[in-house]
Amino acid sequence: MKNNNRHSWLNRFIELVLRKASFVVTAAILLALGSTYWIYQLEISTSRHNLVAADNPYQIRMLNFIKEFGAPEMPIFVISGGDPAQRRNMVDALTERLEESPRYQGKTLGHMGPEELAEAILVQDLSQLSDLRLLVPAGETLANFLSGGVPTYAQAFESKLGSLAAALQIQMLSPFGPMISTEQVDRALNQVTTLAQMTDAYLAGTSPWAAVGGDAEDSKINNGLDAAQYLVGDTGEFHIIVLFPTMEGDEISEIKPMVDELRAIRDTLQAEPRFAGLSAQLTGIPALSTDEVDIIRAGLLRSGLATGIGIFVLFWFFFRSFRQSVVAGLPMLLGIMFSLAFVRLAYGGLNLITSSFLSVLMGLGIDFPVHWLSRFNEFKRVGTPLKEAIQKSMSRAGPAILTGALTTSLTFLSMATTEFTAFAELGVITAVGLFLMLLVTF
Repeated sequence: MKNNNRHSWLNRFIELVLRKASFVVTAAILLALGSTYWIYQLEISTSRHNLVAADNPYQIRMLNFIKEFGAPEMPIFVISGGDPAQRRNMVDALTERLEESPRYQGKTLGHMGPEELAEAILVQDLSQLSDLRLLVPAGETLANFLSGGVPTYAQAFESKLGSLAAALQIQMLSPFGPMISTEQVDRALNQVTTLAQMTDAYLAGTSPWAAVGGDAEDSKINNGLDAAQYLVGDTGEFHIIVLFPTMEGDEISEIKPMVDELRAIRDTLQAEPRFAGLSAQLTGIPALSTDEVDIIRAGLLRSGLATGIGIFVLFWFFFRSFRQSVVAGLPMLLGIMFSLAFVRLAYGGLNLITSSFLSVLMGLGIDFPVHWLSRFNEFKRVGTPLKEAIQKSMSRAGPAILTGALTTSLTFLSMATTEFTAFAELGVITAVGLFLMLLVTF
């Protein structure tokens, strides 16, 4: 009696549910149907950027960088099979097809031609960019100067040579003259010399990278280039095309259309008879993220079904009742539906971490009907009428179930204090899911 008085509010709640059983069942069905609308809109994000709080200083710096320069993730085509000549032909054909799209025009790299060579040589060591500025004519930007190629460098060098010499003379005569050192001039001259040597090697059909410390010029694979200056892997068994499209982020809604477009272009080209036996696979973070969404969705479905079926079979085995197994599964099913609707409303969708919450929630939530049905069966075995057995079992087991649910939920809620947003969301989602499953069970 003392126990009943202490938990009189729980008894009143149970009595209300029993009196309004039809209303409760109807409300549960309507809420479940309403939840399907939000669940249908649920998305899974593979973005690595939203795993940490947006106000984290390091996160802010990274997001500002992406906003200014675009996401640094690059799609990459890996072409294998056939002989080197066939792979080079496919690199040329695929590059030509990609360049037809404004998105990839001037942003593909599979062959180190004269234009790419001129820009790449002088930025081998980024610390020397300050020295290169000595050669940049007045009113010209460093970027335009680098992309000008050999003629631009030669002309700038000729015009600057006299002024550099005069500046050095002034500095030697006066300690307060222009701060131009002989070391700076030497480094600039060395870079121009390297450029000339690499250009001569390229025009001769040998490896231009030997001039910057590579292997012998007759090497087949040198610094990622084959003898014809095409990008290759370390062993030379496959060729590579690197793309540099502008991307504002790594959300699946932003990158999936691009990945689908690249694969469609690849499929059309690969179907041509001249490229029979060759394979062009798309990799890189955008392609992997797109594939991850399908993998996560399929894994979520498989793990949820496996967990649900496993729980149902074990419940049926130990309780020896199909009906009670169904009764125990209903709160779990409705609790999951309501939890997914909450995720959609609160966070917009799941991410790489929170997508694992379903199995955790099912494993913890099944404890509630287990405890209640165990008490219910005890009363039924002694001939207690149905409604009375339900009320007494909830009255006796309810406080223990409630205490266990609250302590577990608070434990998960404590994860909300972490700066790692993904784990914080996982804690909140699981805690809310347990509460909803408890409510549905009662």
